[in-house]
Amino acid sequence: MHTILVSEKYYFSDEDMENIVVTALEDGIGYWACLDNSDVEPRDWGDWTKKPKDMPTSVYAWKIIQSGGTLHFLDAEDETAEYYFSLVNLYTGISMAIGSGMWDGDIDILDSSVADAIFQYGLFGKLVYS
Repeated sequence: MHTILVSEKYYFSDEDMENIVVTALEDGIGYWACLDNSDVEPRDWGDWTKKPKDMPTSVYAWKIIQSGGTLHFLDAEDETAEYYFSLVNLYTGISMAIGSGMWDGDIDILDSSVADAIFQYGLFGKLVYS
């Protein structure tokens, strides 16, 4: 179990972080990033062939990150751009979203815009897409 303290005000449990990842993948980042869950990715990133048929891709993506794997994304508009997202990126993105003042860390008000920003902060250190 991963529980992180990002600010003196909030702790984030695995369930909270899963919520962030699922929200980002299902509603937040689709306009700029496409998850590559192909079988050709290195198995140490996460074995997509083991995804249970009844488990949503977004939930399995969290399981990959949670277990130390890496997600591979392709840019939605630039075929040559690709991004790699891990638990470290998630921690960084959460910290930066709170530090920037765009989110106060309250998981109950997490929405797709916040989840998108967390992923962008985690990958780029700033908001690149809007």
